[in-house]
Amino acid sequence: MKSSAVVIRVHYLLLICSVMLPGCAEGFSTSGARSASSNSKSTSSSSATSLLSVKSGVSNNNLRKSAAFVGNKSRTKTMAYIDHNGGVPSSSSSKSVDVQQQQQQSCSGTYFAGDVEDDILAAYDKRGMPWTESIRDDGSPLLYMPYWKFQINFMKENLSNLRVIPTGDHSYKESSDGKARIFNMCFQSDEYRKIRMTYYDVGHDCQVFNSLWYPNTSRGDLPVLGIDLLSFNGRKRNLAVVDFQPVCDQMKNDDNSKLHFEKRLAFIRRKYKSLQGKMSKRFYDETQFFSKQMLFAKYDQEGIFDVCKDLFPAYQDYVREHLRMVQKSSESIADDSYVLERQRAYDNYSAERDPATAMFNKMFGKKWADDFVFNFLFSLSDAPEMIDN
Repeated sequence: MKSSAVVIRVHYLLLICSVMLPGCAEGFSTSGARSASSNSKSTSSSSATSLLSVKSGVSNNNLRKSAAFVGNKSRTKTMAYIDHNGGVPSSSSSKSVDVQQQQQQSCSGTYFAGDVEDDILAAYDKRGMPWTESIRDDGSPLLYMPYWKFQINFMKENLSNLRVIPTGDHSYKESSDGKARIFNMCFQSDEYRKIRMTYYDVGHDCQVFNSLWYPNTSRGDLPVLGIDLLSFNGRKRNLAVVDFQPVCDQMKNDDNSKLHFEKRLAFIRRKYKSLQGKMSKRFYDETQFFSKQMLFAKYDQEGIFDVCKDLFPAYQDYVREHLRMVQKSSESIADDSYVLERQRAYDNYSAERDPATAMFNKMFGKKWADDFVFNFLFSLSDAPEMIDN
């Protein structure tokens, strides 16, 4: 009876910590707590589990449906036609098409009933998303699943005419040894040409949440919202990047010529001391496709608490501010085709330098990794010739 009470208290504390500091729950886990949990009676364990299940909203299909869509407005079902590149057909090798035509012409895509909640649940049910435990049996937490859940709900509640873009064979991949998996979703709305979300799970070895928000080209040459959260080697190495990534030509700015959106970002960034680090030049040139108000932190286990208490609210602030910026830019004098070409330049730059390519190559093979990076992660990029081995 005494041990049962201890277990309930331990689980209750972990639940509170997970609510206060998403992505940091592992920092409060102790071997004693795990030991107490293993020695507890099944009744107390199931009680604690039910508390956590209610929080996560994924204990079963009905609970997932009710928890995942709380507070969403009802939407009218419409028929939508969306191609795999988020509205940009890949009918030629150069991927160069007229922007106005591409929104009207038929291309290789999928017709479906555009009820976003049904489409999300259909994608979730195929792969058990949102996951509640890692693919590896090592007790590792899914550090960035709260970020995934927040983003899904934020998009459904705030974007106009949100719909799911079919991802085909890129929706899910599992390594041959069953030790790694990756899940992807893409969306489109009146505000955004494409929003991609990726979660990569390799247990303690690696946890990654990555997302890119491409504004609709009719809104002008607005920056892409880039989110990259990574943890390696049992949280010994961690990286967090959230940025409004400029696509306009005027990317190199002197002190007297700031990009217009950076002033508002500077006010937000000032609140989060732990996210004011500076990016190295190992993979990227910070003067290209990066703003001066990037949220950046590279940290080890000692820095987990300081960064995590800032990261989740800072990420939310940047997501909200990006949508505010896009919504205010309803009219643009910039040519759609010019904006699309700048987004294409961004994809090419990112695909050629993304360090994740080597990681995917090792886990899933070079052919799949190259196709995934060039044709999905950065789908406007000019993919190299794919050679069958």
